[in-house]
Amino acid sequence: MKMMRLIGLILIGDVAQENMNCLRFEILELANKVRTIAKFFKRSPLKNDVLQRYVKEIYPNGLNLILYCKTRWRSLLNMFERIVKIKLPFQKVLLDLQEVINLSDHEITEISRIIHSLGPINAALEALCKRDANLITTEATIKFLLDESLSSHSSLNEAIQKAINQRMVQERYKDAAVIPQCLHNPQAQLEKDV
Repeated sequence: MKMMRLIGLILIGDVAQENMNCLRFEILELANKVRTIAKFFKRSPLKNDVLQRYVKEIYPNGLNLILYCKTRWRSLLNMFERIVKIKLPFQKVLLDLQEVINLSDHEITEISRIIHSLGPINAALEALCKRDANLITTEATIKFLLDESLSSHSSLNEAIQKAINQRMVQERYKDAAVIPQCLHNPQAQLEKDV
């Protein structure tokens, strides 16, 4: 539950930092543009049929654009993943229909960076929400999340790492992570101490 609050802090911007507000604005701007495009196709069955014709050339089962719910960040991630996945058919349709709305290559790159940054958070949340999750898996998941945010040097990953570290300092005792490991495997801890 605390991890979900942390994710909410990262995306909603409860962390009062100028850099974070700038990142939030960029993400929301891209999200609104992609959302406008998705609505454009969802509202017109004719245009959506043209899109689906091009999509079925690449993906035989077809893929629809996804709209995100503003209160669910995972739907934002799903929407971004889908627009990147069907980028080529989507651009062909916009050229055929001679529409003004389009995503530039720079915007697609930014969306890919956001996906790369939010993907590990999504994986971490799935691991934490499993029925068999315990304190040991929580520690491993947080370590994975911090390692992933260090691996990429984007400003979003740095903001995520900073928010996680701030939250960890506020919420837990430093040596508390050793306790579940000792309880799970006391021999390994004794060998480390010697």
